Amino acid sequence: MDGWIKISRSITDHWIFSNAVYFKWWIDMLLMANIKDNDVLVGAQVVKLKRGQMIASLNFLATRWSVNKFRVRRFLKLLESERMIETICNKKAQQITICNYASYQDVRNDDATMTQPPCNDDATMTQPNIRKKEGKTSTPLHPPRGKFLRSCRSLFFLSIPCRWRSGWSTSARSGRRTRTTSR
Repeated sequence: MDGWIKISRSITDHWIFSNAVYFKWWIDMLLMANIKDNDVLVGAQVVKLKRGQMIASLNFLATRWSVNKFRVRRFLKLLESERMIETICNKKAQQITICNYASYQDVRNDDATMTQPPCNDDATMTQPNIRKKEGKTSTPLHPPRGKFLRSCRSLFFLSIPCRWRSGWSTSARSGRRTRTTSR
């Protein structure tokens, strides 16, 4: 599924932002909501859904979010009490309407958000702004570190023939190098 949703920066002031699980579920519901009017087949019945509505059963949401359906029901009741959603229960599924969906998701020109003209992202990605002096090549500032460097050293060390590494042996089982002492 393609597309995107708008999220206001003021969501950080909302109570749902303080609970990571609820916030994830809320964003998931915004992503599942219809972006245009649509007809959906539920069982043997065609249901007309408007923009900002979705059809989902408690079992579907519970398996999607990896929780039990009682926790999903409690979450939906909480959203309903906060007037963030409205639900209509059917025998097979619930029709969930996200309140004020159109006011948040409509494409409009806000003076507060559209103060600059849109930039050309494609040109930025294809023509990086790198200034080089003529005749010089860029080299990395720091060599690779950590596990990658240690693994490169060990691969190099193990590629050297054993007679050149006198006094060291590698265990076939663990792959560790150990110092051998000859008496």
